[in-house]
Amino acid sequence: MKNKKPKINKKLTTLAFVDKETNSLVIHVHGFENSDIAEAFASYMLTKSGMHYETKDNLFDTIPTIH
Repeated sequence: MKNKKPKINKKLTTLAFVDKETNSLVIHVHGFENSDIAEAFASYMLTKSGMHYETKDNLFDTIPTIH
């Protein structure tokens, strides 16, 4: 299935935070009409940026174990 840009009908608000100690980035996007649109947007945005993205449903299937 092609990763299609979701239709966004509302104006979104975005906050981005950089943790200077860990060089981590947290992005919060607020204003989606429902969680399905938010999931579709996350998948589209992260895939388009070249990152690998797993949905919350698949997240725990891919976590490596440490022995």
